[in-house]
Amino acid sequence: MTRPSPPDADAGIRVLVVEDDLRSRALLTQFLTMRGFEVREASLGAQAIERAGGCDVALVDVGLPDVDGWHVAEVLRRELPEVAVVFVTGAGALDERLRGFGLGAQDFVVKPYDLVELEARLRVVARRSRSSAVLRFDGVQVDLGARVVQCRGEHIDLTELEFELLALLASQPMRFWTREEWLRRVWANYVDVGERTVDVRIRHLRMALRDDAQAPTFIETVRGRGYRWVCPVALG
Repeated sequence: MTRPSPPDADAGIRVLVVEDDLRSRALLTQFLTMRGFEVREASLGAQAIERAGGCDVALVDVGLPDVDGWHVAEVLRRELPEVAVVFVTGAGALDERLRGFGLGAQDFVVKPYDLVELEARLRVVARRSRSSAVLRFDGVQVDLGARVVQCRGEHIDLTELEFELLALLASQPMRFWTREEWLRRVWANYVDVGERTVDVRIRHLRMALRDDAQAPTFIETVRGRGYRWVCPVALG
């Protein structure tokens, strides 16, 4: 199979805009979309956690009506460590910045901010995040930034949805993922999608990875619970 050309480091940067103010969120979404970003939106912290899967950067307002941005960052660092976090705050005091960086934030933006400067900051963070987000296992390599997968030295073709499933699985080995969780995270913007769809995609993933469902090397079915990635991270 012919190896695809590496993508532009700025191509298709996926940003989650977490902002409860409708006008601010709409303005930012419109601007970033016009500048070539792929934008998802969330007005609540709980929505942000559900919709962050597959994003390069989460732009998180510290002050949210349900849970604060600190909590969102804690959950993302634990469950989706490949998603870089950039905080937006109205204060920007030293203690806030130190707290944010302590939670793993990549950058801090203080309101009011210049949209062009914000764009530049997001691109820098996304490039840094993409360049380091490569997962390696015995026989499989998953490049989260380039969205390229190798299996035993060969590149394999996956749909966008299948890649999202694989990225979630491989980024957290041994974690159980229920079908309901995947429907919320991967198919959040789809309607009339049932749990059977998840099973079909998992079967396609197994075929692509040449994985035996009865004696799995990578994806294990946990009866009554869901699926999990069982291959340990490669050493060295």
